[in-house]
Amino acid sequence: PLCRSQPSRSGSAAFAGITVMIPVYIGVVSDSHGNNSHWQKLTADCPQVKAWFHCGDYCRDAEELAYYTDAPVYTVKGNNDYFDTYKAPDEAIITVDDIRIYMTHGHGRTLKSMAATAQTKGVQLVLFGHTHRTCEERIGDVTLVNPGSIALPRDGRYGTYALCCLENRVIKEVRFFKIL
Repeated sequence: PLCRSQPSRSGSAAFAGITVMIPVYIGVVSDSHGNNSHWQKLTADCPQVKAWFHCGDYCRDAEELAYYTDAPVYTVKGNNDYFDTYKAPDEAIITVDDIRIYMTHGHGRTLKSMAATAQTKGVQLVLFGHTHRTCEERIGDVTLVNPGSIALPRDGRYGTYALCCLENRVIKEVRFFKIL
């Protein structure tokens, strides 16, 4: 499991002259729509997360998420954020563990268009939301991840989020979790 049992350290460590890569975890949420009831449990369950990404639709909720973690929290605007005065970009590129990450809400975009943007910008990982459905897709050298909605899943059952494991400049694993 990626939560609870993983080490909270990240980067590399040297033992007897051998460098061992330690996995780096990032947490991905989207489409919280003002429902901030899950952040405390989420961050407590995933203390190893080095950075959190909120992919829009109530991007202001990222401030509430940041209250519960020492990790940086990045956010972008979604289609429901344009009348809000909260200052967030429409898209962002962030580098974590030498992996370039392109974050957007994804409305009005296809997987292929987001992958093309990522390739143009030299990005390996695209994080997006909007559909309220989990998705992991690989197009060329680009991995695209939608964590679903933490608050309003399309199936009406459980909110979801994603954890991505980055190791040695590679996206090693993407897992989706339900908020129970």
